[in-house]
Amino acid sequence: MESSRPSIHALVGRRIREERKARRLTQGQLATAAAIDASHLSRIENNRTQIGLNALERIADALGLPVAELFRGIPLRKSADHGLDRAVSAVLRDAPPRKRGMIL
Repeated sequence: MESSRPSIHALVGRRIREERKARRLTQGQLATAAAIDASHLSRIENNRTQIGLNALERIADALGLPVAELFRGIPLRKSADHGLDRAVSAVLRDAPPRKRGMIL
């Protein structure tokens, strides 16, 4: 039986919070810089919603990070467990070249 692990969304939300706090930003400041609602950022950080790719890119940009950095240190499960490989492949396949570079 597989042990209960936090979802990828929960782990990314925690990572966003860590990066925000490391920069001594409030949720309001980061939300403004990322052009998203502060309550949405709060829900992302607290795993009360699943982050979308647009919000992920905006938050990474506002933090001055490549999107991939928000996944640093997150242990990935096997593809059969959550389909992350397929999701990332689809995003990369469909993204324009400039955005691919930002993601990677």
